[in-house]
Amino acid sequence: MVHHFDLAHASTRDLNHALHAFNGTDNDTAWQIKNAIGLHNLAVGLDAPLTVDIEGHVGYYCAGMNEAADIVIEGHAGVGVAENIMSGCVRVRGNASQAAAASGHGGLVVIEGDASARCGISMK
Repeated sequence: MVHHFDLAHASTRDLNHALHAFNGTDNDTAWQIKNAIGLHNLAVGLDAPLTVDIEGHVGYYCAGMNEAADIVIEGHAGVGVAENIMSGCVRVRGNASQAAAASGHGGLVVIEGDASARCGISMK
């Protein structure tokens, strides 16, 4: 089963709350997020083994502070995508703006398009 979340009808706060409410006992760990429309701070601070597919372009700091989740962004990403990643994987199917994967401590970040300045700056 895939959990569907439509940002045309809910807020970023609602999305992040729903993702954080995952308690690790549910076998249905797949999430599909629609209508990202450049919103900021999507799927931040995840610390459970979720699989999150975000349809559309995202704004600042998407997938920041990720620990354990696999996140795919089906579009371009704004400043600071995957900032401070600890583990897990963040894949951007488009381009990434400045400071992608800045201050990363582990994990994997894949940018299939181009990355701007300061990509991977201050990795630990």
